[in-house]
Amino acid sequence: MEPAMGAKEYARFLAVCTACVGGAAFVSMLFLYYGQRDEKILYEPICGFQGLVASLLVAVRQLMPDAPVNVRGLRTLRCRHLPAIHLAAMTAVAALQGRYLEKFGFTFFGLYGAWVYLRYYQPRPDGGGHGDASSEHMEFISFFPAFTAPVLGPFADGVHACCVGRRERRALKQMSAAQLHDGLAVVNAGNKPGVTTRDAEEAKRRRERGAKALAERLAEKQRQREAAAAAGDAV
Repeated sequence: MEPAMGAKEYARFLAVCTACVGGAAFVSMLFLYYGQRDEKILYEPICGFQGLVASLLVAVRQLMPDAPVNVRGLRTLRCRHLPAIHLAAMTAVAALQGRYLEKFGFTFFGLYGAWVYLRYYQPRPDGGGHGDASSEHMEFISFFPAFTAPVLGPFADGVHACCVGRRERRALKQMSAAQLHDGLAVVNAGNKPGVTTRDAEEAKRRRERGAKALAERLAEKQRQREAAAAAGDAV
């Protein structure tokens, strides 16, 4: 991963994911305390590398989703399956040990934090923006079985609106403004749209109607001047 992402980006990715896991675990402990009013929760030691492992597996899924996993007897296993497998395994361990936050919580926070960062905020190597919003294998619902889509779909849509909703609305406004003023730029030498339309034929008809109306007004003014001059000569 480090050669593919670069040392600087790799270090930033680890720092962001670690901060997401730690921050989410801290907030979760506060919610548990206010729900149970048990002060022992505030001092309970929790630790584990499961969250960062989940984050790294999400990055592996992004970089090489269809690469086979070198495990004997599992020829159909691909790297894109690893985050879900890890989450399922930690869920089972959490159920057996009763350590839901330390096992399942850390894993889910790491998976989720890595997905949000890679999907919406990671700087692109080509400098063309942030995130990887066009890859199908990075859609949140694609991490899980198909039957979970009705439940996870609205959740993923809400996250998308929260992360990039403002960015998309700004881009839409800029696009609308560009469409409104396309006539101010030369689209082609012989046939360009008007100010309020992108339809070249409609813009051409509007210009012809405007030219015709202008010619009629000029002709009318010319007749008025000639009539006034004739009246003055008669006097």
